[in-house]
Amino acid sequence: MSNTKKYLSGSEKRKKKEQERQFTSKLTKIKGFFIASNSEPVTSIIVPSDTLDLVLKTDDQTLVLPHLLPSSSTCTEIEHVTSIVPSDTLDLVLKTDDQTLVLPHLVPSSSSCTAIEKSDLLTDNIADHEEYYKDPFKWPNNLNKKFISFCLDKGPTFFQNMDSNFRQSARIISGTDHTRYISSAVFYRKLSNGEKCNRKWLLYSPSKGSVFCFVCKLFGSLRDNPFVNIGFDKWKKGYRIGEHENSIAHREATTKWLIRTDTTRSVNTELCRQISVETEYWVNILKRVVSVVKFIAARGLPYRGDSEIIGNNNNGNYLGILELISEYDPFLKNHLEKFGNKGKGHPSYISKTIFNEVILLLKTDVIRYITNEIKISKYYSIIMESTQIYQMAIVIRYCTKSDVQERLLELEPIENHTGQSIYDVLEKFLLNVGLNIEDCRGQSDDNASNMSGKFKGLQAHVKCKNDLAVCIPCTAHSLNLVGVHSVDCCVEAVNFFGFLQTLYNFFSSSTHRWKILTDKLDTNDKHRLITLKSLSGTRWSCHSEACKALIGNYEKILEALQKLSENVNENGETKREATILWKKMLKREIAYLTLLWGDILERSNKTSIELQNKHCDALKAVNLLKSLRHFVSSLRDSSEIYENKIIHLSQYIGKTCPPDSDSAVQESIKNCIFTYKNDVDASLENEIIQFQNFLSLSNVSFNESDTFKLLKWFYDKSLQDVFPNILIALRLYLTIPVANCSAERAFSKLTRIKNKYRTSQTQDNLTSLMILHSENDILQLIDFNETLQQFAKEKARKKLKL
Repeated sequence: MSNTKKYLSGSEKRKKKEQERQFTSKLTKIKGFFIASNSEPVTSIIVPSDTLDLVLKTDDQTLVLPHLLPSSSTCTEIEHVTSIVPSDTLDLVLKTDDQTLVLPHLVPSSSSCTAIEKSDLLTDNIADHEEYYKDPFKWPNNLNKKFISFCLDKGPTFFQNMDSNFRQSARIISGTDHTRYISSAVFYRKLSNGEKCNRKWLLYSPSKGSVFCFVCKLFGSLRDNPFVNIGFDKWKKGYRIGEHENSIAHREATTKWLIRTDTTRSVNTELCRQISVETEYWVNILKRVVSVVKFIAARGLPYRGDSEIIGNNNNGNYLGILELISEYDPFLKNHLEKFGNKGKGHPSYISKTIFNEVILLLKTDVIRYITNEIKISKYYSIIMESTQIYQMAIVIRYCTKSDVQERLLELEPIENHTGQSIYDVLEKFLLNVGLNIEDCRGQSDDNASNMSGKFKGLQAHVKCKNDLAVCIPCTAHSLNLVGVHSVDCCVEAVNFFGFLQTLYNFFSSSTHRWKILTDKLDTNDKHRLITLKSLSGTRWSCHSEACKALIGNYEKILEALQKLSENVNENGETKREATILWKKMLKREIAYLTLLWGDILERSNKTSIELQNKHCDALKAVNLLKSLRHFVSSLRDSSEIYENKIIHLSQYIGKTCPPDSDSAVQESIKNCIFTYKNDVDASLENEIIQFQNFLSLSNVSFNESDTFKLLKWFYDKSLQDVFPNILIALRLYLTIPVANCSAERAFSKLTRIKNKYRTSQTQDNLTSLMILHSENDILQLIDFNETLQQFAKEKARKKLKL
């Protein structure tokens, strides 16, 4: 019996398969058979007999098509090839001016030029070519799932082209000179009872002038049907449209179409139902998550702890609050028991990832709400402030119908503190939120050269784009600088504040001495001790607090110092320092300076606080500063008062500034019209004359100089149509900021959000938490149900895919 193998072994089969794979990989792809229209013309074709390769030569290059010809081919050279055209068969046809060479069985039957061109379109986004595909004649021959879904989403009405003029449908009847056109009546079917039914499936091709069947082109089995292939245009035999409508193939295609479009009978029905149930479930979870996020963000609390395990005491505020709510919420309790502590790969919607996504969504909605208000208001001003950690806060000031707002919109890292770098950050921000810099009418800064510099500062770059963006240095900063320099230029003032700091250091450096001091002090009306305060180089209000504490407890501090200086149990250094301080306080010069600076700083501090208020307008700021200067000047003549009442405080009410003359008012109006000629017109002057009389006749209950109440009264009385220019001027006036304190307050909240325990959070999270914390009133106001629905729907689809 022979031992010859009838079948190849496994090793031999693998070797044979590998050889076939290597042979196939060397074959040229189908695109190698064609020459692009913009390529070099083929000058000759050489088919050498000793190889199996086809060589196409141009003027500057040679294209080799390997292993295409049988070995029996003889060497042939054809000069001046004009085209290479794939025929309808499996042959490659090479055409010249006077002859044609057919290379059989080289091109697959599907590789027609038309098919290749249309396949490129199908690789793109179909929605970008809606107008092209609106013509059914231009549909590709081989429809993929993506294109079928596109057609089903658009519906047959989109492709009917009923609004065409049907000129392209003209057909000459054979043997006659008569021309027939398609009639719009063919798109309707007349029933037996006389009613008409729309033939939604019948499509008209404006380029071909023929009609196609929508359902048969998508789902039909007979591809040679004229309603599918080339289109029907035998208008004399219009009855064939009815025959096609009643054919079995058409009815089967229609049934498939109805099943695909009917969601109650679709194969996706169960998936749709699951998505709906999942979405509803996750929306309920997200409502609770959002409530917790809003609670944490509004208070600037940290949300993560050392652990992310449900039930752990160190899992942070976020999970801890959810656990607390679950004690009174059975739905949330069941969810935590079912999905909590599952780990990665198990969606629970309570993870840190979902938390981060939620705060980004909330921040986006808050910013969208604010920017919509700004766009309605039109005019706005910019307030910017940076820190040493290269963070830039951007605050926008604008007017609404009822109030003036200053909103934090961005916390952006910067590369350096130059004016150009800061402007680049501002320009990028305005572009992202869709605000036009031409509508900017003011900017406020902290007097730093990189911000207020006239040539290279932020002010200069903004004014290059919009010269109406007037720059007003922060009045609170300016007042603080005045106080600092007024102290530095006076030796007596320097010595006095040095004494205040020494006095504080003496008591605060020892708990024993501090206890002796506090035992002597009396409580105020709020049952709190007014203790000594330390001075600060940046917060000028600390000087006022220090003077106030010394004035309120002058006698008690003297008693405490005397007790320490006479106590035999104290060491010599303590008694010596206490004696020196006690003797200084007995001098009338110290008492005089204490009262004098106490009054000056008390008024300066109150003025500074008011200047930092967002409701402080430019006129009010100027009047406050003028009244403060008048108050300080008047103290020059008050030496006798301080001498007689050395231990008492006194209040002084500054005189108001005299009103401007009529000529000055008219000049101001003209300057306003000239400066803001793109915002107000020349009728402003006449409107003011009428408005003065109208205001006096209205007997308003508020102070006429209160511009904020005047703006609200303007809208309440609907005067914007009667005095439009006055309203615009009032909005421009209130839009201009007088301080940049809102941006600085944002950084004071930064210390709560980004501390040593929360240094690993990303810039996006930091910005989101800052905005949500700063604008928590809008956070509580906005309804996030629509956002939650969309977010939960997307997450539900992802979960089902898992």
